[in-house]
Amino acid sequence: MVTPPTPKTVNAAKLVLAAIGELKDGGASKDEIAQYLETELSLPDKDVGKYLNKAIDNGIAFGAIRRLHGRYYLGEAMEATVARFSRTF
Repeated sequence: MVTPPTPKTVNAAKLVLAAIGELKDGGASKDEIAQYLETELSLPDKDVGKYLNKAIDNGIAFGAIRRLHGRYYLGEAMEATVARFSRTF
């Protein structure tokens, strides 16, 4: 039996960045990120709540996430990384 990933086994910041990237059309609220993590990754509600705030705060501190009017977007550093890897040669 395969156990679902938890923030302890998978970096919570990576999960949050993936959620923001998927919900990119106009940013994502904290509730939308939490709902994405709960449904897409089958994480229990209590695990998502524990790690979400810290992952977002760390992402903002490192420039990977930016906050504007209560919504979260990929930061400039992450946008450049996504653009670099999405180029077709």
